Order: sequence, then C-alpha cells, then structure tokens
Amino acid sequence: MPISHGGTGASTAADARSNLGLGSLALKNTVATADIDANAVTDAKLRDSAALSVIGRSANSTGDPADIAAGSDHQVLRRSGTSIGFGALNLAQAAAVTGALPIANGGTGATQARDALSNLGTLKSTVVAYTGSGSSGKTVTLTGINRAHFLFVERYDTTTQARWIGCPMGDTGAINMHATTSGGNITTLSLNAPAAGTAQTLTINTTDGSLNANGQAYRILVIGTST
Repeated sequence: MPISHGGTGASTAADARSNLGLGSLALKNTVATADIDANAVTDAKLRDSAALSVIGRSANSTGDPADIAAGSDHQVLRRSGTSIGFGALNLAQAAAVTGALPIANGGTGATQARDALSNLGTLKSTVVAYTGSGSSGKTVTLTGINRAHFLFVERYDTTTQARWIGCPMGDTGAINMHATTSGGNITTLSLNAPAAGTAQTLTINTTDGSLNANGQAYRILVIGTST
C-alpha cells in the first residue's frame, strides 16, 4: 500500500523505514555517544549550572562532573591536595608561581634576596671580625657582601684607636683607605670580583699594626650589595 493511501510503500521493514525517512536511530532503545553529532549539544541544551561556578570534577577520581562553585570574591580555581576547588593560592609552593613579580607590579623583580636588594637600590650592612696575621697577603672574607661600597676598619683594643675608611663603591682591585686618626692614605688593600652569590674577599697587603698586626683583633663595618 503506498504512503499516499496510509501505507509504507514497501514490503520489508528496511524499505518501509527508508520510505518514511527514518534512519538507524529509529531502531535503538538507547542513544550512544557515537550517535550524537559533534557540537550538536548547545550550552542551552546542556543543563543549568550553579551560580558562580564551573563544571568539572573536584575529586581525584573518574566520575560524573558537577558544579564547582566559588564561595568568595578573589578566590582562584586551583588544585589543593587531592581536589580541585576555589580558594587562596599558596605562594609558598614552588609549583604555584613561576618567574618574578616586577617592581612596577609591586614586586622586587628578583627571586633571590641579593638581587632584590640590588633592584630596589638597597645595600646590606654587616660587621666582619678578623685577627691580624702580621704578614702581607692577609685575606678577610666579607661574609654576606658580594660587592663592598663602604669599609670602616678599626683595631679592636683599648690602646690604639686606628681607623681606616674606604669607599670602593662596588669597584674591585686596589682600594684607597684613608686614616681618620692621622689623615694618611694607604693603597695596599684590594677587593676581588666574585660571581653573584659569593662573598667578596678583602686582601690586606701590609703588616701595618693598625690593619694587620699579628694576633691583633680588628673589626670591619661593611656596607655593600648582598650575596
């Protein structure tokens, strides 16, 4: 019986479905993923979501997605422990932050204290103690200082108050020291040029008692760029 008379125009089920414009989906009891065309489901057809949320799976396991809602302003979506959710970012964790926040954005532009101090134009001050050797070539490590900008050396006793001031201003090599007691100058001290992160070394190439007497204690006030 033809379709125009209420029939299917066919004598087999397959031909009848074809004549009626039905496809293979008409024979299915359930719809599989492969039966849905890519991008066929629009946002409006998906479902409603909770306010201020994203769709995902917060648990560390395979399963159905759900709404992950932000509970407060300024929270960020991050993994914390074994779950995903909104909350504060733990900046103490190495995996949380990369790079260095520039000065223009409120940071220091550096990942190490020495570079931060340098970028901010800040110098470090420290006092270094040493004992004289009585022989030329005495070396003193300026612990914590990578480049000295100011030196004040004083013999540490009650009888001789010898004081020397030098302002290398970050320069290396021979430095000029000025005696505050006598007004004299001395150029037999020098500073090395260590790599960043390494302490600078002061070499005293004199046996003068105000700087390098054998067994005598001295103190150096150092201001400079941090290691």
